[in-house]
Amino acid sequence: MRTPIVLAAILIGTPAFAQTFNYTARTTHTVLQSGDVRAGALTWNCAGNACRISGPWPQPGQGACAQLAAIVGEITEYGHPGARLSASQLAQCNRSAAAQPVMVSPLIQQTIQRPVTQLPQGQQPQLNPDVVRPRPTVTAVDTMRYEAPRITRQTVSVEPRPSGRLYAIRDGGGDGDFGGNGPRVDLSAEISAQDHCLYADIEMIAEETRSDWTRGRVAERIRIWCNPEGGAIERIVTPSRATASYTDTDWEIDTIVPGRGEMDVRRGVPATDGPVRAFMVMGDTNGDVFSNDNDGRDVGDLDADGNRTVSRTSVQVQWNPIEVIVPYAPPVTPSGPAGSEIITLNGQHSDFHILDHTGGDREFYGNGPRMTVTSRLTLSGDGRRILADITGEAEETGGDTRAAGRWPGEIIWQAPPGWRIDAVEVAYEWWEDDVWQRETRSALDRNTRVSFTDTDHEQDFLVERAGEARRNGDNSIYFHEAALTARREAMSPVAAFRVVGDTNGQEAGTRTGVQVFYQPLIVALSPTSPSANASDLEPDVFLNVPTGDFANRLSGGNSCGPQAGSRVLRFYGVPTTYEQFKRRVQSSGNFVSDQSLGTPPGTLRDRMNDLAPGFVHDVLPLGNESNNARALDTIRRHLDQGRPVITLISWGSQFASDIFSPHDAAAMSHWVVVNGYDDRSQTFHIVDNGHAVEWSYTLFESLFDYGQDLQYEAVLAAMNVEKGSIIYRR
Repeated sequence: MRTPIVLAAILIGTPAFAQTFNYTARTTHTVLQSGDVRAGALTWNCAGNACRISGPWPQPGQGACAQLAAIVGEITEYGHPGARLSASQLAQCNRSAAAQPVMVSPLIQQTIQRPVTQLPQGQQPQLNPDVVRPRPTVTAVDTMRYEAPRITRQTVSVEPRPSGRLYAIRDGGGDGDFGGNGPRVDLSAEISAQDHCLYADIEMIAEETRSDWTRGRVAERIRIWCNPEGGAIERIVTPSRATASYTDTDWEIDTIVPGRGEMDVRRGVPATDGPVRAFMVMGDTNGDVFSNDNDGRDVGDLDADGNRTVSRTSVQVQWNPIEVIVPYAPPVTPSGPAGSEIITLNGQHSDFHILDHTGGDREFYGNGPRMTVTSRLTLSGDGRRILADITGEAEETGGDTRAAGRWPGEIIWQAPPGWRIDAVEVAYEWWEDDVWQRETRSALDRNTRVSFTDTDHEQDFLVERAGEARRNGDNSIYFHEAALTARREAMSPVAAFRVVGDTNGQEAGTRTGVQVFYQPLIVALSPTSPSANASDLEPDVFLNVPTGDFANRLSGGNSCGPQAGSRVLRFYGVPTTYEQFKRRVQSSGNFVSDQSLGTPPGTLRDRMNDLAPGFVHDVLPLGNESNNARALDTIRRHLDQGRPVITLISWGSQFASDIFSPHDAAAMSHWVVVNGYDDRSQTFHIVDNGHAVEWSYTLFESLFDYGQDLQYEAVLAAMNVEKGSIIYRR
């Protein structure tokens, strides 16, 4: 069923995991209306000086608080045990409620505005006998409903990743070599919005300070951010233009801060008001810097094919957070049969299955193979388990090697005792004709099938109706928009098949295989035992590490460390924001963090200890099954003791972030917060740059123990970054 979602002021929060939150709103005096009280889209139960409601909303919202306060009176407490509105938020809630208008009926309004005719003294008003006026029926209305304005837009803060390095082309005369004479450099960057994306027009003029006045110019328009929910950007809130100038005096990359000029990054980069945090400029180069030609020129021309002849003088832009107004996409609140509980299963996937060798030799020799994979979800006979039937076939395109396999009845998820699964659905949401659409469909008893021909020695990701999923044009690890659209139009329960075909060796029966990653599954369950309780569906441990505040929503900016650290600090009551803590981290005197190249564990630990003592950095031994099992047990023990754990993982080149984490995955190392676990579903609860996700134990282990790329590990070791790193508070 496909229906447009009406945008309403509701509690903001998507039920990303199996949990129900018990909300209480306490009032200063006895509630002005008792019983079932309808406030906006929510129905509360009110009595005495409190109103109560339960639902899947992890974060309380001021809008819903104001709607309730307008009906029952001033509210002094609002939220659930894990999250409550602050004093300032409560004050705003009550101010908003007081500002809501009193509704007056049109009949009363006309009566108030009708002019009064004055009669001569002693004269009585006369009735017109030709007009018969029926006696009006008077009814008492004991409930007055106020429909709050619908929320149609929201302000979000985004931080685009640094631009690529943009190289200057000769613009005018001169020999192309600055020769130690400056150059004088003028810089500008201006942000504009087009449809649902932000673009930056970046310009640099670098001119020699004496004859022969060599001049180079950069004039590029680049895309820096797109709204992941597809709504067009209404306007940019923050300043949209930044400029800077300086004269180069060396052969190094210089950090130029708008309004401040050249800065020594060892002393930190100060905050600025515009869109640009810093211009990273390479002016005079004294010969070979970025290329192998050594003709001494800093700027060159374009050849007949449009390629640069010299790639030296250049600029890179690092961005500040940019606030924009975009359409508001309401969170999904699924509903099920009366008496049922609704949960959302995230991060479910099958095991990786090796296809059996069924014919020919065991090597594909670069001839494909042609592969077909399928998945079908069903319920077990007792209604307690979600099962997957998975098949795979691989056939050499120019030979006789074949492999195939079928794995019926793999358990994807199991309900706790006393509960029965009534339905399993997938939901897709998107913008269409300026309306937020949502479509749901059963995930059960339908075959998902994809075929493709392998053309490399890497693992690939296949999407229903799209085949092999292309990446974005900027070589990021996110699926191309066409693949995401194809998956939505198919209403596929499968996020992607991960397949291994040819591996440049004997792979049939040993390496060629398939793994299935599923979309979030919305599951309705009914109790089958008097002892069944909704708490049965909750994770073993869940710590309320703050989510939201998506200042780094689509872009890494290599600031996942400040994202994770600021959230854990707020969990412990330290009033710091992501932006504030990021500036602290990037003013550490550490070149790696100051230049937004990443956040080494020691730097992250020390900056957290600046605000709250007791944080430690440990390195857990990894590399084999027993060590990895002990490492995961250590993380669970910290969670049992109420300690969220910041962990360093690595995506490597093999993972697609669309599947494993839909938010802000880095190309290499990445900090996340582990804030809970569920032994029944074998998943960790993760806060990944502000988004609540769930990863299976096996997936988390593969990302935590991220392989044996010696060159990659050597690079990390040079920055004092070790595999197995965790940060927690004693």
